[in-house]
Amino acid sequence: MKLSTSIAAILAATVCTQALPTNNQPKGQIVIPLHTNDRFRPDPSISLRNAQSRYAKFVVNEGGRPSMNNKITVDSNGYDPTLVSNNGKVPLKVIQNDVQYVGKVSIGTPPQVLELNFDTGSADLWFISTLCKDCDEYNTQFNHEESQTFRWGEERKEWAIQYGDGSTASGLVGYDTVNLGGLSIHDQGIELATHETKMDSVVHGILGLGFPQLCTVKGLKTPLQNLIAQNLIEKPIFSFSLGQYLHGGGGELIFGGINKDRYVGELTSFPVENLEGYWGVTLVSATIGDELISFDEITSKIPKLTSADLKDVTSKIPKILNRRDGGDLLNTALSGSELPTNSLSADVLPTVPTLRAVLDTGTTLVIFPQVLADIIAKKYDATPTKDGTYIITCDLSKIPPLTLNFGTASYVIPSESLIYYNDGQGQCTAGFANAQFPFVILGDVFLKNVYTVFDYGTPPTVSLAQAVLPPQYNDNNKEHFDN
Repeated sequence: MKLSTSIAAILAATVCTQALPTNNQPKGQIVIPLHTNDRFRPDPSISLRNAQSRYAKFVVNEGGRPSMNNKITVDSNGYDPTLVSNNGKVPLKVIQNDVQYVGKVSIGTPPQVLELNFDTGSADLWFISTLCKDCDEYNTQFNHEESQTFRWGEERKEWAIQYGDGSTASGLVGYDTVNLGGLSIHDQGIELATHETKMDSVVHGILGLGFPQLCTVKGLKTPLQNLIAQNLIEKPIFSFSLGQYLHGGGGELIFGGINKDRYVGELTSFPVENLEGYWGVTLVSATIGDELISFDEITSKIPKLTSADLKDVTSKIPKILNRRDGGDLLNTALSGSELPTNSLSADVLPTVPTLRAVLDTGTTLVIFPQVLADIIAKKYDATPTKDGTYIITCDLSKIPPLTLNFGTASYVIPSESLIYYNDGQGQCTAGFANAQFPFVILGDVFLKNVYTVFDYGTPPTVSLAQAVLPPQYNDNNKEHFDN
């Protein structure tokens, strides 16, 4: 199954859980290395389409009414991820063009190691299992019969997800031990796939890090909730450092702590606007080179949902979930289930002169509302395509950096990152795209240039700092992923 980030094909960050074998990690945190998949080939069209599917409930047409057309219905020897000395640190590997970030997670007793995608845009934990008769034969599959700690629930629960690219996954819910970088979560709810289509053989599943209301299975606690409830981490935080394919790839995810060597300056915290379970923050303006783009006039042109619209939407459109390997996994909640009572409200929507923005590791591109994307594209002399992406010059000297202002701090997307894909024949795809959303989606094009700390406390916050560039990872964390 392809994962996508842009409306067409660029949403693709796959984070797998794996811990760096360092002995000096603070107690109560997990570090997960990330790395890329050299066999993956980016498809910007699928990525963007998946992003549209994931956020379909927020799509509004020109008249300001919600669009109902995009509904999605939802009814290793190189590294031992179980070592306590990992202390919550999971190395990540990067997929080509920074489409996915993958890390290792162990499930069951004795542990079975899977490579999963860590996704802040979903909240489910699901993966391929031996119960799946039509799964890709090259995928590693979890065998629940070989785990001494596995159990079924008192009631047999089912789950099902359909993605924006037409691929699907479904299966049964069970419970088992899940080890993240040496921290063992006991009796974690897991979703075993008994059916899936078009799954990338490198990625075995998804581990969602969004808020609980994104979970497709009602009442199922997320891994992050259980890490906190079982006192496995001292602080209710996790932090990402995403490497860059052009500079060796790699990356790391830390549960319960941060790595000060991965960023420059100070971390700045921002309050979270909980957009239907997504990690949302506020954007104030953008700057291209030295030219300021104010949101004063732009926000008035971006369709907004009224309270009446929201009441109508929440009763008809299910929650949105995951993304997948190679791009962005776009999922939704159980068919017919109503959204939580704290679902999107008028005060969470964009108001002049600011825009809301969602931090989504499961999306590859930065996706702007169309009116803003077109203004930015014009500044770069970029040409729009039918799928919502843009063709941009391949000459870096003609691409000034893009700076996003969050009010109390600003962060730079360098010129190099604004070229998502170079076909080698003189045509380049931009790292940004457009969609009919009333907010911005900050995918990996942005996130790989900052260090991000997600704080699940009360109230929740997101802290950002400019990342050390280029990130210093050795050969895409190869030592943690080679068998």
